[in-house]
Amino acid sequence: MPHLRSERGTVVVVEREAPQEGADLSEAFGAPYGKLKPGPGREAADVADHQRARIQSAMVEIVAERGYAATTVRALAGLAAVSTRTFYQHYSSKEDCLLRTHELIVRRLLKRLVSATASRDAGDDRIKSLVKALVGEWSCDPGAARLMLVDVCAAGPSAALQARKAICTIEVVVSESLYCAGDWAEAPAWLAEGIVAGLIGVVRSRLLAGEGGQLADLGDCLAQWAISCCSPLATQLEESAHRPPLEIQASEELPFYPVQPSGLDGEEGTIAATGDRALLLSAVAKLAAVEGAECVTSKKVLATAGLPRRSFSANFGSVEDCLVAARERRAVEAIATAKRAAGKGLTIGESVYLAMSTLCAQIAEDIVFAHLCFGGIATAGPRDVHCHERLTADLVGLVQSRGLEGDDDKSAIEASASAFWIILENEIGMGRSSQVIRSAKLFTYLLLAPTVGPLVAVEAVQAKLSNQTRED
Repeated sequence: MPHLRSERGTVVVVEREAPQEGADLSEAFGAPYGKLKPGPGREAADVADHQRARIQSAMVEIVAERGYAATTVRALAGLAAVSTRTFYQHYSSKEDCLLRTHELIVRRLLKRLVSATASRDAGDDRIKSLVKALVGEWSCDPGAARLMLVDVCAAGPSAALQARKAICTIEVVVSESLYCAGDWAEAPAWLAEGIVAGLIGVVRSRLLAGEGGQLADLGDCLAQWAISCCSPLATQLEESAHRPPLEIQASEELPFYPVQPSGLDGEEGTIAATGDRALLLSAVAKLAAVEGAECVTSKKVLATAGLPRRSFSANFGSVEDCLVAARERRAVEAIATAKRAAGKGLTIGESVYLAMSTLCAQIAEDIVFAHLCFGGIATAGPRDVHCHERLTADLVGLVQSRGLEGDDDKSAIEASASAFWIILENEIGMGRSSQVIRSAKLFTYLLLAPTVGPLVAVEAVQAKLSNQTRED
């Protein structure tokens, strides 16, 4: 089976024996870390290839264990059994090594997807093959999957941009497969984006929970979730959405993932914050929205809040802790507001639509909330993704509270909720927060279709839109 390896700064396809199920990145390249045995006729290019493979395997292993920030060139070289001098002969920096390792992982994944879609499967079988290939690749090497879906975003703007481009490429493959599988003139781009986002969200959650080895077991249920979303009826919701195609430009802001939550206090989705703490949370939220979270300092927060220096250390251990609390507070409050709106619905479909439209309206109307919780950070990492998972769980709970319950629905709702958050992050990261209100019905469809069916989902959205029109 063809596999990918690095060669003189590029990535090329080579014919090589397929790694065993569960093999990691290093095994796909040959010996994990041992040097090549000396012998006559050994070409310098082969030695260099083997060294790069060992270094990239070491990058996957160390980043998964320590995180990107704590990874050093010395540690990479030591684990790969090369000198630091040799490392710099192949890579200009730790970031360069990460980017090229990420590129290799993505190309290997795309190779598997292309192979899966090359079959003559049609309809649901084609979608199932694609989803199982995607999840299967991530399950074969959880360390590589984690680097691709979690850790790469901690390496800065260039890495975040490369990561987003990789996801966009996967979306294109999925969109083409939906077109070949479905009975429609053109598969909606938002549907492919939603399916990829949902799959990533569920897989990422399992990786962070240390359950990467169990991902293969999710292949069938996630394939069924994707199939349930893929109905030509979905195109009926596009007429007034007006969502422009996603285009990545180097000058555009990048998406980010909110940060790990702190403890919650109070009831009904609120976080207790009074006195100096409340002032500090308000100040850090405004600064993060205006200047970007990476530019926030404790000195700026104190100046904005009008508080003495000791008040910051009395409430937070660091600026990051303050940002964590601010994001968590605003997001949980927004979900609580959406839950109250959902309570006014007379049917499951109406309740879910009211919840989605309320959340989207809050994002569109409150730039501080939008940028604090969904956009503006180019360097995110595992802690950031933990908050995403936490908020996804809140959204799952909200939807389940409206009547979509049961073990059969859990994975489907989790995937749909993940799609909601990730798409919002992308939209706001691209400067389109004012337009997300138009996507409320698309999010509603993604949440409803896997549980009540595409027809009921579309009818529920259209009925609510019709009622709104008459009320207006």
